[in-house]
Amino acid sequence: MHTGVDLRTLVRVNGVLATSLLDTAVDLSRVLPAAHALTVVDSVISPTQGGPLTIDELNDHATSQCNRRGTARLRWVFGRADGLSESPGESVSRAVIGWCGFEEPELQHEFHYSEKPARSDFYFPSNRAIGESDGWQKYLLEDPEKAAEALADEKRREDLLRSKGHPFARWDLSAATRVDPLAAALTNIGVRRIGPAQTQMLATLKDRSRQMPFKRHPTP
Repeated sequence: MHTGVDLRTLVRVNGVLATSLLDTAVDLSRVLPAAHALTVVDSVISPTQGGPLTIDELNDHATSQCNRRGTARLRWVFGRADGLSESPGESVSRAVIGWCGFEEPELQHEFHYSEKPARSDFYFPSNRAIGESDGWQKYLLEDPEKAAEALADEKRREDLLRSKGHPFARWDLSAATRVDPLAAALTNIGVRRIGPAQTQMLATLKDRSRQMPFKRHPTP
């Protein structure tokens, strides 16, 4: 429990009182590790993720508060948040890519090699490399037929992009959080480093202090 002089707006969601999305996003951004705070802010400004807010709204709200905790973190997060990010995996990956010293990628770049445009999570213009942050939720695994169709479409898209000479790498959220697998994937496809690794920022990925431990209950 935390106390403070800044009032919070309460909303009722499915009969439960909660702090507003604006208050919650700003509060979490003050205290979460930077990469996790970025996932929060990306999600509330991303149309694809259903985010209804803007960076200006978040910044104005944070600035109006008496609370000065996490000001430097807010400045970093607000300066790097991007509404084009479509998943937490992409947000964390983007943070890790920058902290490892790799060049900044373009998000959701479109390729017009066929009637249906193909998009990539990350595109590195210097060598035309493509990076993909995989999340199993997009394959709709609860529906085997739709999952098979989605996997087939994904394979066709990847084959097309590879055939056009784009170096291609995939990783998941776990690989991004562990850093080395993501860094190795980008190095293997020739993505260049333009600066030194920010070891202090990379170390924040190991902070689990605000994660709720998962307890597996025995099956009755």
